[in-house]
Amino acid sequence: AFEGESADGPVRLVVIGRDATDAQLLAKAFRSLWFKDSGPVLALSRPQQIEHRAYVLLLAERAGVAVPSVVAAGSVGDRRDAMLLLQSRPGRPLGTLAAEDLTDDLLDRPWALLRSLHEAGLSHQGIDPEALCCGDDGHVAFVDLATSDPAAPDSAQQADLASLLVTLASVAGEERAVASARRALGDEALVAALPLLQQPALPRSLRRTVPDVRHLTGRLRASVASATGVEP
Repeated sequence: AFEGESADGPVRLVVIGRDATDAQLLAKAFRSLWFKDSGPVLALSRPQQIEHRAYVLLLAERAGVAVPSVVAAGSVGDRRDAMLLLQSRPGRPLGTLAAEDLTDDLLDRPWALLRSLHEAGLSHQGIDPEALCCGDDGHVAFVDLATSDPAAPDSAQQADLASLLVTLASVAGEERAVASARRALGDEALVAALPLLQQPALPRSLRRTVPDVRHLTGRLRASVASATGVEP
């Protein structure tokens, strides 16, 4: 992906080459064998990937979800790499914010954003500290919906909740992350997502970004169970 500026603000240019497609197919095949679940939907060709990505962004934008706007899509270069040009939402990645900027109000906003995505019938399946951007005015938006699925099962949306909890814990601490989840979801919905709060259920990008994610998810399971009065 390439970041830039236009007369209308920040833009993001996503280019998918053949090597990226091959790597994603191999990862999907491995996941199918190891977890008996192939994970997020993946098109077989580069144009199909771009078309799917643009489609879910348009669906989300139509539902009022804060996502980038699709400007153009097509093939570029001699190798006919697939291209998607997006008008980005201004802001900084959540993972780059200083601790003093992470107010309770700001921690609550990603939950509302994710709820609006789920109410539109979409799952994200790629939430990590770089997947959310925060503007100077306090708004929170998704950077992209590259792994989103418009027909995912309820377990995919529950996995999104678990991923967001781990993401917020990695930037604001476990206690504040669990408190924000309880404010936003209520105990019943949080407990329903508890079985997905484990390393294999998290997006690969989150497992790579957060240090010692296996022990972090273990501590979060214990914290959620203690706060809600249920067995881990």
